[in-house]
Amino acid sequence: MFISLYILMILSILASLAIYKLAKTGMSAIPVDDVAVLTVLCMGLYTILPVISWLAQGGQYVIPVGRLYAMQPTISEVFELTLLGVVPIFGVLVVYSFQRTTLAKLNVKPLPTYNWWISKKLLFICVAIVISSYVFQSAIKFSFGMSNAESYTDTYAQYASLPGGVGQLLQLAGTALSVSMLVVITAIIMRWNTGGKQWFIIMTVFMLLSFEVGFSRTKLFYFILLTFLLYHMFVQPVTSFGKAFFFFFLVLGSFLLLGLRGDGLVSFAALPLGEFDTIWGNGVHLLRETNEGSLNVPWAAFLNEVFIFIPSQFLPYEKIDMPNWYLDTYYPEFKDKGGGLMFGTIPQAIIGFGLAESFLRGVIVGLLSIQLKKNLHKYHSCWSLIVFLLIYTQSYLFVRLGNFSAITGLLGLTLLVVVAIRFLNRVLPSKKHPNISGV
Repeated sequence: MFISLYILMILSILASLAIYKLAKTGMSAIPVDDVAVLTVLCMGLYTILPVISWLAQGGQYVIPVGRLYAMQPTISEVFELTLLGVVPIFGVLVVYSFQRTTLAKLNVKPLPTYNWWISKKLLFICVAIVISSYVFQSAIKFSFGMSNAESYTDTYAQYASLPGGVGQLLQLAGTALSVSMLVVITAIIMRWNTGGKQWFIIMTVFMLLSFEVGFSRTKLFYFILLTFLLYHMFVQPVTSFGKAFFFFFLVLGSFLLLGLRGDGLVSFAALPLGEFDTIWGNGVHLLRETNEGSLNVPWAAFLNEVFIFIPSQFLPYEKIDMPNWYLDTYYPEFKDKGGGLMFGTIPQAIIGFGLAESFLRGVIVGLLSIQLKKNLHKYHSCWSLIVFLLIYTQSYLFVRLGNFSAITGLLGLTLLVVVAIRFLNRVLPSKKHPNISGV
């Protein structure tokens, strides 16, 4: 069984490299902007690193901390979990193999970056929304005594205690701020050689100074990932595979390390691999629950992947997602303290249709990635770029959540905010940009 495990890991790595080669067909630069490549990289890391950690400890967990030490999965369980984790990679590979001609044609076409230009007016609109949203959020938090949170867990508990309407208003303000900030960052990097570089440095300093270790690191992760992608698209294409891989590995590693908050919760949730082991532990736990026949997942948790964008007031049932169902069912006290375990593609396959579901989700990732490439060439406006960036920055959550709820969720408040910004941009008077080098 150990030999089979090694063979499976090697095959999944080779499949990932094949996807990379197919995504790179006809181009000299690294396919940094390929959604499937990013997702496959995350799938591989979240599946293979926990296995390597387990193997390095002699096929057991010897560090006396975390759920996995208490669980001590067997080799057969590790093999089954690994298989469920890497099967989506082969789903992507099948799509990219059949669509290699389409990929080659898309890659040789120059991106219509001129038509993606974000005007001064749209930039100023989004800056105004960023400031307004931040002020609104700060006022709400001050009114409800949320400004004294000492950690991420405190913030989570305070959000959970807010009245429903207030929580939704904060969510709307946060969405408006995030979307507008994405537009602002994109507009600044577009102007990199005409003053944008200086503004970007100022923004980066502000972002780093406002970041607090122990609080949510998602915004910082998005900022770094988005910056790398936009720099590749508008300033200097990345041509070194080693540099690109090192960057993604460094960013994901930093993301995980910043998640180790040292507040007592992590000792329960994971081993030194942090979130990798956390999600792996979810898989071990639910695999055993399934084998014992004690697993009972409400249908509302499955429907959430499709209807997450619909407000709870308009649904005939109580909304719940997989991560919260898992915590409510098995670790309610941990959740009350502000803890979170995400969910993962492996647990999702376990409670769903197993290998068939894993493979199908990989196929969907491949088809979505190719369709996004087509849209960038077909719809020549900044809004096609903005939609692409929104989906790109959410795609890695497929691995953490185990489903596409992060992407389908964009059809709710995010779509509303995009429509509102586009409406403001259309009704307010402006002058068209004279050329791409203009500010």
